Amino acid sequence: MIGFLPFILIIWQLEELSEAMTWGLLALGFCYVPIGLMIAAMDELSKALNPMVLLSCIRRAGSGYVVLIITFGLFTIGNSFIEDAFAGSWIFSSVIAAYGIMFTARLIGCVYRDRLANDDEEQVEPDALD
Repeated sequence: MIGFLPFILIIWQLEELSEAMTWGLLALGFCYVPIGLMIAAMDELSKALNPMVLLSCIRRAGSGYVVLIITFGLFTIGNSFIEDAFAGSWIFSSVIAAYGIMFTARLIGCVYRDRLANDDEEQVEPDALD
């Protein structure tokens, strides 16, 4: 909810949005959700609301985070097409939604693991160099 809160509030206040503004707010939500979930799972929820912490974590995650965002967005778009195609089957929609949660968690875990591996490589002790 927090990631898409700007989008929800603007739609609630304005009756009509430009297409560019709609896509921009959706992109902002898609950029926030994975890093917000990662920070909330690995740290404190209050850190997930701090924009400076978010930007720092996105910078440290690097290109893996860009791949995560693109994959997360494509899966969400694909999921909406599947739900439209099988509108009468709530069971199928539930299975796809459950898979989506696991898929997103797996992507977030991969990015987090890669970031930890990079952090470990940077923390070389001076005695180990001798």
